[in-house]
Amino acid sequence: RTVPTDGHPTQAIWTPDGQYILVTVTHGRGYGSGIEVFHIEGDKLKRVAVNPLGDEPPRGILLIPHSSTIAVGLSNDGVAFLPLDPLLKGTAAAHIIPQGDHPGSGQLAVTPDAATLFVANETLHGGSIGVIALRHDPKGQLAPIPLGQIPAPLGMPDIALSSDGKRLYAVDEILSPNVPQSLPGHDVPELQRERCASAPDGRPSNNGGLLVIDTAKASAPTNDFSPQQVRNATLSVLNAGCSPTRIAVSPSGRTVYVTARSDNNVLAFDASDLEHKPGRAFITAIPVGGFGPVGVA
Repeated sequence: RTVPTDGHPTQAIWTPDGQYILVTVTHGRGYGSGIEVFHIEGDKLKRVAVNPLGDEPPRGILLIPHSSTIAVGLSNDGVAFLPLDPLLKGTAAAHIIPQGDHPGSGQLAVTPDAATLFVANETLHGGSIGVIALRHDPKGQLAPIPLGQIPAPLGMPDIALSSDGKRLYAVDEILSPNVPQSLPGHDVPELQRERCASAPDGRPSNNGGLLVIDTAKASAPTNDFSPQQVRNATLSVLNAGCSPTRIAVSPSGRTVYVTARSDNNVLAFDASDLEHKPGRAFITAIPVGGFGPVGVA
């Protein structure tokens, strides 16, 4: 069945007890954006609350492991952290961690040990990955601290962690013209593409890329999130077709899937080869039989 939302929905998650669904929505009735709360009642889904979040559109949402805190990518405000219990009643106050000037904060990924949160900042400095340490104050309350930014060539719509949390995968929609043409995948027609366009009348652009990042190096404590730390953390960059948009990692961690939106393909990569033999990592391109694939699971 279909259950209507009051706002335009972006992402939905279950609460750990399986009793509620939380949906990020934009342009609802009487509020700019927020989280709609639905409760499972028998075989029905009942909308029970809306927690306002201000004027910025909310995008990615997740529950911090081993906690009762929800994190939301809140477009140009940054990342919002909210306590779960009052959120279910629509009364939670958001603690905002800014990400910079007009960052376009969206999709989120958190390490299994709940030590580090990564945020895809789609438009900050052209695209970047924010790194936030999930530390706690003396009372045991979550006290997130921003560590720095990992720059991307242009556009950063999605990130995903490996099952063990040791590697972060990220896609950027357009590789910079300054990026060497000999990136892994340069000899694969499905990966290195010319004159990519997101619409029939769109301006042609370069293909995008897939990044592999060492999460331990990216989140290491530092007083200066330096360019050298960024270089050390970024293990490889590959060509990834026209407008790579979303990532999914298989439960075994062996395969990474990427939607190439403007190619109408899902690209499959061998996770081990992405790091150790990136030139051999590409497995296949799967046509979706339609246009503009985005989400993938």
